[in-house]
Amino acid sequence: TIGGALLLQQLFNNYKRNQAIAGLAKRLEVTITSNDDAGIVATTGELIDKYGESLPDIDSLYVIRGTAFLKLGYGDAAISDATRAIEVNVRNTAAYYLRAEAYDSAGDVSSAIKDMSEVIRIDPRGAAQAYARRASYLAQIENYESALRDISEAINLDPGEEFWYWRRGQIRSKMGDYASAITDFSMAVKLKSSDPANYRDRGNAYASSGDYAKAIADYTTSLRLAPE
Repeated sequence: TIGGALLLQQLFNNYKRNQAIAGLAKRLEVTITSNDDAGIVATTGELIDKYGESLPDIDSLYVIRGTAFLKLGYGDAAISDATRAIEVNVRNTAAYYLRAEAYDSAGDVSSAIKDMSEVIRIDPRGAAQAYARRASYLAQIENYESALRDISEAINLDPGEEFWYWRRGQIRSKMGDYASAITDFSMAVKLKSSDPANYRDRGNAYASSGDYAKAIADYTTSLRLAPE
């Protein structure tokens, strides 16, 4: 869970003499470790209700609960918790990521784009993930040129991430630039040869460009890696 380990350590360090908070923090650790989202919601709620704004880094606690809410299907509650986290700490980038994901799940892509833009404003040099997320959202609304700029910036910031090349290959395929898409999918294959999606989508690009022999070879590899 985003910020979970750090927050728990801070709770233990700041309140190790307060057995009640330490006990709740321990219980929260157990629920996080076991992926018990309902338990996370209950325990974080108890911490917030009992100790409120006196807790250290309560914004991270809101993010932890909001993430659990989203996984349970309560998007509105996730957006509310992410917004509260931002109100407490406007530079909590994890809260923007959470809220953007919740907005996207609710079909509000424009708000998701705005939240990723805010992350980029806060930390432009460390925002590869935000650029990549914003690229995905832009592609959803078929703004492929802007999406291409964003995913290329993500690659500039983190050139070793296979997923970014795969995403750029998808965007370039949507734009009809199959030669460049094949180059990107090939880089994704080089970085992660075990992912069948890299071969499948390169196969699609080969097929769209008329190279059916290479397309069949890639489809065959993709099926071998993921026969189901």
